[in-house]
Amino acid sequence: MVDSDILLVAFVDAIEGVKGLIGERGAGAVLREDGRHSGPKLLESLIGKLPEVIDKNTTVVHFLAGLVEGFVQFMSEEKAVVKPVKAEKGYIEFQVL
Repeated sequence: MVDSDILLVAFVDAIEGVKGLIGERGAGAVLREDGRHSGPKLLESLIGKLPEVIDKNTTVVHFLAGLVEGFVQFMSEEKAVVKPVKAEKGYIEFQVL
């Protein structure tokens, strides 16, 4: 099993490396796309097979909102609040408040 601290440091170092190679805007685009591909796999590993459509008020969507808020707060020491707007298989849209 991989230590979560080591994994987080490696993740941050990789992000900084990508920024150094292709700039901050390019890194943002690449990493956002990577997150889009990784997110569904993370969800499936956490909760199993997703239904075709999920209600934006289900507990899964709120868990994801909390996950994003917690990650941003941990990494930036700033509070982040997101609200689910639309949810369907492979796509969840949040509004940053």
